[in-house]
Amino acid sequence: MNDQNNKQQPLLLIKLTPLKVRLTAFVITTIAVILSIVTAKSCRFVEYKSAAAVMRKGLYQEETIFGLCQPYGANQEFDTNHRAAMIFGALSALIGGFSAIGMYYQLFFQVENVSLWRASVSIFLLVSFLFQILTFLAFNDQRCETYKNCKIASGASCSIAATIFYLVSALATLKMPPPEGPLLKCDCSSFLVDAPCTEDIEDPCEANSKRKQFNTDHSYMGSE
Repeated sequence: MNDQNNKQQPLLLIKLTPLKVRLTAFVITTIAVILSIVTAKSCRFVEYKSAAAVMRKGLYQEETIFGLCQPYGANQEFDTNHRAAMIFGALSALIGGFSAIGMYYQLFFQVENVSLWRASVSIFLLVSFLFQILTFLAFNDQRCETYKNCKIASGASCSIAATIFYLVSALATLKMPPPEGPLLKCDCSSFLVDAPCTEDIEDPCEANSKRKQFNTDHSYMGSE
């Protein structure tokens, strides 16, 4: 009987709370933006074999024969597919960054219109997801058509991971419970010049009454 009860119990039970869902969405969005930036900065997006050696090219940089990354020269010519991949790679990282800022906003501030906030962040993440996919237009450029053996390099692997994380983050944002308030509450009254330093803040009306009573007592004493 005890064995049957043990079999029915799940081995791993994870209780999802609103806080865990929000923190998970924050972490996933941050990872997606970092991977998107790494993709744009990588010089190893496409790998192909030429007659001389193995060549690796990125969206904005290329790998030299010494294994170092260097930006493309000013006279470098690109076809339409590679230019489109460059633009979409930069836009994906930029829009993803705005999405991350929107996610971090509710860490410190109260969200007034939750529906508008959730829709805006989700749309930004889905747009970043779409633009990240379009970076693979780089595999349709003239070099890949010439050598016919283009392979995925480390930068393209980061792009695949960023695409997945953007999609998961967008879905997590749509499923995220409405935030009841900021996760990190900051009482900035201590930074004000006239703010009291004690924990018990005196009522202004009571303080004004005491001040009047003090003046009245001193006036009475002076008359004596």
